[in-house]
Amino acid sequence: MKLKKIFGLALAGVTAASMFSFAGCDVINSLLSGNGDNSGTTNNPGMTSEFVMEAEYINLDGVTGAGLSSNQEGVSMIYGDGTDAQKQMWSNGYYVGYTYTTNLQLDFVFTSDKVTTGTLVLMLGSELGDLSISDSDFAVLVNGEKQNFSGWFVENSADMSQAKFSKCTLPGAINIKAGENTISLVILENNFKGGSATGGPMIDCLKITSDAGLTWSPKTDNPDRRGEI
Repeated sequence: MKLKKIFGLALAGVTAASMFSFAGCDVINSLLSGNGDNSGTTNNPGMTSEFVMEAEYINLDGVTGAGLSSNQEGVSMIYGDGTDAQKQMWSNGYYVGYTYTTNLQLDFVFTSDKVTTGTLVLMLGSELGDLSISDSDFAVLVNGEKQNFSGWFVENSADMSQAKFSKCTLPGAINIKAGENTISLVILENNFKGGSATGGPMIDCLKITSDAGLTWSPKTDNPDRRGEI
């Protein structure tokens, strides 16, 4: 996923079979899923460019989630070790799991240098089988405004260590304010886990494409803080 400029690029050595589109999500194979470090804090103001926010670098303090067999809190919800092999699978070699809790909320906070609009992409994974996700199962809020979408297909992964991530794009533009903005991901009550219990997607990163200068304050020490709580 860290070959950042996926949009419209012909990637050398990658055939059309490496990805496919289904209702707004592209399933990216492991070759395209990772590579490198997305800890940068700004894009290029005045130019249309892609701005990446890593899920493992948001403020996870006070967040409690659950997985298939255990509960985790805060930075312990981060999976991965940032190895070179994992960077080939996941952006920056980490992602956030343990999202199987109704009303669990993850906030991505960033600042824009102007009022504008943008395209929002979420990189989502599943260990609960193939998921079809809509805004009744999983809420995406931009500055408190719920976004409408349906039919996001997220491909099943064999287990967390082999997680695959699907590129899920909101169908319309998001409104970005000058100053601070917040994108919130909220797990709603659903039947993803065992057909009768709430589940949720694993979350790798968010990507915003806009013409604004966007910045954020990534908590890059989060992975190293695991074990403190």
